[in-house]
Amino acid sequence: MKDIGLRVADHIDAMLAYWDKNQVCRFANNAYVEWFGKSRENMVDKMTLKELLGPLYEMNLPYINGVLQGQPQQFERDIRIPSGTIKTATASYYPDISHGDVQGFFVHVTDISDNKKLELELKASEMKFKGLLESAPDSIVIVNSDGIIEIVNALTEKQFGYCREDLLGKAIEMLIPERYRESHIGHRLQYASSPNSRGMGTGLELFGLHKNGKEIPVEISISPINLPDGVFVSVAIRDISWRKQAEIEIKTGNERNRIFIEQSPNALAMFDLEMHYMAASGKWMEDYHLQGKEIIGHSHYEIFPEIGEDWKAIHRACLRGETNHCDEAMFERADGSAQWITWDVRPWYISAGKVGGLLMYTADITNVKSKEREKLRIEAILDKTNEVARIGTWEMELKTGILKWSGITKQIHEVPGDYTPDLNTAINFYKAGESRDLIQNAIKKAIDHHIPFDLELELVTAKSNSVWVRAIGQAEFKDGVCKTISGIFQDINEIKSSKEALNKLNEELKTILNAGYVAIIGTDSEGIITHFNRGAEALLQYSASELIGIRNPMLLHVNEEVIERGKALSQKFEEKITGFDVLVKIPRQDLYESREWTYVRKDGSTFPVQLVVTAIRNRQDEVTGFLGVATDISEIKKAEKELKALHEITSDQNNRLKNFAHIVSHNLRSHSGNIDMLLDLFLEKHPKVTDNKILMHIKSASVNLMETIANLNEVVLMNTALEQNLVPVRLHAAIESAINTVSQLIKNADVQINNKVDQAVTIAGIPAYTDSILLNFITNSIRYRSAERKSKIILSATLHDNYVILTIEDNGIGIDLKKNGAKLFGMYKTFHGNADARGIGLFITKNQVEAMGGKVEVESRLDTGTIFKIYLKYEKV
Repeated sequence: MKDIGLRVADHIDAMLAYWDKNQVCRFANNAYVEWFGKSRENMVDKMTLKELLGPLYEMNLPYINGVLQGQPQQFERDIRIPSGTIKTATASYYPDISHGDVQGFFVHVTDISDNKKLELELKASEMKFKGLLESAPDSIVIVNSDGIIEIVNALTEKQFGYCREDLLGKAIEMLIPERYRESHIGHRLQYASSPNSRGMGTGLELFGLHKNGKEIPVEISISPINLPDGVFVSVAIRDISWRKQAEIEIKTGNERNRIFIEQSPNALAMFDLEMHYMAASGKWMEDYHLQGKEIIGHSHYEIFPEIGEDWKAIHRACLRGETNHCDEAMFERADGSAQWITWDVRPWYISAGKVGGLLMYTADITNVKSKEREKLRIEAILDKTNEVARIGTWEMELKTGILKWSGITKQIHEVPGDYTPDLNTAINFYKAGESRDLIQNAIKKAIDHHIPFDLELELVTAKSNSVWVRAIGQAEFKDGVCKTISGIFQDINEIKSSKEALNKLNEELKTILNAGYVAIIGTDSEGIITHFNRGAEALLQYSASELIGIRNPMLLHVNEEVIERGKALSQKFEEKITGFDVLVKIPRQDLYESREWTYVRKDGSTFPVQLVVTAIRNRQDEVTGFLGVATDISEIKKAEKELKALHEITSDQNNRLKNFAHIVSHNLRSHSGNIDMLLDLFLEKHPKVTDNKILMHIKSASVNLMETIANLNEVVLMNTALEQNLVPVRLHAAIESAINTVSQLIKNADVQINNKVDQAVTIAGIPAYTDSILLNFITNSIRYRSAERKSKIILSATLHDNYVILTIEDNGIGIDLKKNGAKLFGMYKTFHGNADARGIGLFITKNQVEAMGGKVEVESRLDTGTIFKIYLKYEKV
């Protein structure tokens, strides 16, 4: 479960961490890699919050102090991540309180950059809407389904002489001359039954009523707006008084029209009957990326060749006197880009009833549509994130008592999708006792006193499974009365289990780090002590507060030892190495160093230690500090001293035994020689007794005794070989020499020998022994070859620690190790009944290998073959 929890934590975009009360990291998920470039390995048990946050630490300090006083904290902060991007995040600190004391705190940091961006975009959209509303060339009046005015723009105030407060909440008919009001109410009700976008009073003269009683000739376009709280109608009222004047001006020249359009703050264009540009505003040129192009006199269809037949039909209809209005539509431009626009296309008149061309008013709403799509995308992502993170929602209306659960909330409770909860049944899901009491009290405080809550509680699902959940809620008040209470609901069962496992692990780590028999000392990259465990305090008599952040570990070393080691390192690395660098020079090379040193206690007394120094590196493989782990080896050194004295005694005794072996071997050889000589003289003097069987047995026994004494003498000589007699021997060349020695035997036996030993491999050996060993094993493999297959012998070598392992593998008849393994290397032991087998070869060979400081291992299977592994001392050349 711990591994699952860690994996879940590592797949959450939010940063999750636990900091103890000393602000040392005890858990962190992999989101810190993206946000701060720090992995879990860099942080856990190594990094403080101050080290992680850097300049942000002082800004966060009030919240850190607050949570360490037991108060949950939540705030927003801009964080620059390693890529240089700035993220806006919401950070939550939750205290870890045990027995009334704050042990540390949990940190949850979520990226809300997209939400912030969306808020800004929505605010910008609202401002843009207001800007469009206020910059529209027409009076814009929005009314509800009852004809009551809800919104007006500034131009409406100006055009009709009313201030905004005079109009809002009044019937739209107040802007219509009295003679049209009754009929207009009927038209309005008829339109409400079948609303659509259209011009109003086509072919008729329409008038608005100014506050001063003057009638204003107008054109009106109406369009329904469907909103959740009903159908509204947008009314665009265009004062066409100017058109009358414009008609007069057109007669005197179109120049003034061109100037008017070009200087319009809106996207306006004027066309003749052939759809050639007569004038265009700067906004039109900007919205359609026409800056720097000459369009006057050019066809609209030439400038925008992508315009289809449907739009050309609309233009033709408008040239016949119709108007066309659209709130939004998408166009795919010739360059492949998509553009969303809203427009109003209508004819302009040279004189009454005579169309001179078209006027187009448009607005580019591409950005607004992009923001809408982005908002929908973000909502989809949030829904998916909630599903992955197992976060659901809930809401309860106090008046009706209706409780609503999202799908994830139902999944956590393990109820069907059509399950309908109520407050009582919902409360009963919480485990009786502390969890149920907590949620009941929290809900009551939220309803009565507007106090939000954030609780971790134990839940028993509909399927009787026990899970831990996080319930967050807050109440919404209106006029001092709680109307609804809502919040989020998260399955934290795995997080809770992981937290408990982490706490257990932390306790175990604390026990290890504070072991009294091991001194653990950490430093920064410059050598200042940053960690001094209890074991170090016990062994060295200093308290951690006396050294951390103040002193260097050199205080604990014998200066003469450091100087002597510095000289050796300086010579090795060909640079001067002194002081703290003596301790960390080798660990800086991406290694660790284990070495005996003498530590100096606070009282001046000394003791030997085995010190292992390791470099601590960050994600960029930069050394950020060092860790020294020292063990008191006083008892070991004492034992070594005693062992050395014992070794001197046993060495003397061993030498005496060797002398005794020489004397025995020499005397036995002399006596057996005398016996054999006397027998020969006797037989020579009495040739007739050669047929005496007893005498012949005595002669045979004498010969065997001589051979046995010779073998024993050879073993004695081997076991007295000293290491100083060992010389470098090229193993490949020695094998080739042995092969050449028995080449005729190899040829007669039709055996294939493959020497795979590298020519550079060198052993420390006695050449004569080496030749004898190789000849014995090779001839044994030849002697015990199989008649069932082509015989092969393969010799290879590998390095292991300070040994060369020579492997001699054959595919011969093999040895039954279960039956004969114990006596394989015994003197005069044979296993296959060969007539020429003496049973002394492997015995002598094993003793020769051991005399050179090695050993022999064997693997074998009957009718498969045998592998001998000969360990020989490696010689560096």
